[in-house]
Amino acid sequence: MTNSEPIPKTILIIALSGAGDMLMASPLIEELHKSYPRARIELLVQHGSLTKDLLQFNPKIQNILQFEFVEEGAMRSFLYCCKLRKTAYDISINIYPQARYHYSVVAYIIGAKLRIGFSYDSQTANLNRIFFHRLINEDRQKHVVQNNLMALSVLDLPLPESVTTHLCSSDYSSTYADNYLAENNIQNFVVIHPGGGSMKNFYLKRWHPERFVAVVKHLSQNMNLQVVIAGGNDENSLKQLIIRKSYLEPGKQIFNLSTNIQNTAAVIKKSRLVIANDSLVAHLAAAVGTYVITLFGPSDQDHTGPYTLRSSFICNRPATIKPYKHGSKNMSQQQGDCMNLITVEEVVREAEKVLCIGKVSDSHSSTLVID
Repeated sequence: MTNSEPIPKTILIIALSGAGDMLMASPLIEELHKSYPRARIELLVQHGSLTKDLLQFNPKIQNILQFEFVEEGAMRSFLYCCKLRKTAYDISINIYPQARYHYSVVAYIIGAKLRIGFSYDSQTANLNRIFFHRLINEDRQKHVVQNNLMALSVLDLPLPESVTTHLCSSDYSSTYADNYLAENNIQNFVVIHPGGGSMKNFYLKRWHPERFVAVVKHLSQNMNLQVVIAGGNDENSLKQLIIRKSYLEPGKQIFNLSTNIQNTAAVIKKSRLVIANDSLVAHLAAAVGTYVITLFGPSDQDHTGPYTLRSSFICNRPATIKPYKHGSKNMSQQQGDCMNLITVEEVVREAEKVLCIGKVSDSHSSTLVID
């Protein structure tokens, strides 16, 4: 926006792609609030209550709207967007990445006075030029966080020198974590997340459970660490499989953490290390400042990895296999098979380096400088 344009009173952030993507948009929300402290910032999400629960304590967001567009169908979705249109938002921003045209149509029907979105390489027809007033060309050489911050330039706002993703939580969640650890006598522990996204065929981003079992056994038997297995209710059978096959003692050496996302984040914050697939849990670790080792196969670690200096990536995808692109119909089996190229020895070695040899100081910054 130019200096002659009025200061916005209402801003709608459209975030329909997932909770992890929303966390990576938290620096954008922070900067929008700094520039427009009196503006009402609202958020539109779907996919159950996960994203809503994740951001419910963020004081920069005044209202979180949840509507299940896929489940409700075209007509109900159209009517809901028409209802939101009456709000007459000054600005709407479709955060990156949301490469499905359906999400662009949602913004178009809601009809903010200034609609900002992205142009994606995977959208060869470039229909987004119809739905948005201002288009940002995606830059796959930049991180998702940095792509989102490009919306500031569209609004003639300065880019911050450095940012970090962050999670606002409640005192209740911190108390829950303290009680959970005390009641189970958990003191020296790491968090493992063997699951991941279930959209499309994103299960291809998951490392083989048997390899997680081997890592878990090593951490417990060779490093005297307790292991907390994190994940949602839909991942409970996977967690139980790893616990069972590890032959570790449940409730003493290994634990199944089954709670909401805010409580999970609070437990992660108190752990020494997180080892996870490319998933929401990896981004949670970054947001609360816990060191995270993330395993990558189909996706691009430099583009979508946890945005923190307290992080290691393990990816052995050959240069001949291109990473998954936002908007592509599915991940290919060839991309998924790259997860099999990650060995147990690599993960164990990296964990030992972080926990023992090259232990990262608690004062190590998690803030990244913007290029």
